[in-house]
Amino acid sequence: MKYSLTYSNASKNDLRNIFLYIAADNLPRAVTYIDEIEAVIKNLLLFPRMGRVMEERPNHRRLIHGNHKIIYELNETNKRIMIKHVKNCAQMDKG
Repeated sequence: MKYSLTYSNASKNDLRNIFLYIAADNLPRAVTYIDEIEAVIKNLLLFPRMGRVMEERPNHRRLIHGNHKIIYELNETNKRIMIKHVKNCAQMDKG
């Protein structure tokens, strides 16, 4: 059975804010950077366990891309991946 992938509203907002921040200086780079993040996220469909387990939340994992961490919840039972947040690495882990 294949995994399904969904985005939380918070993660959609995170991606939008990342785009707007980069686009203020370089619109083409904002587009390509978001494309890169989305490509990493889509790889989770093939390799759902590729992120590092977050000790404080065992069903959450973290991937790093550039200066951003992608936090996702992996539900093995239902074969679901939920993107929870995409945050700057300087920000604290809040799941």
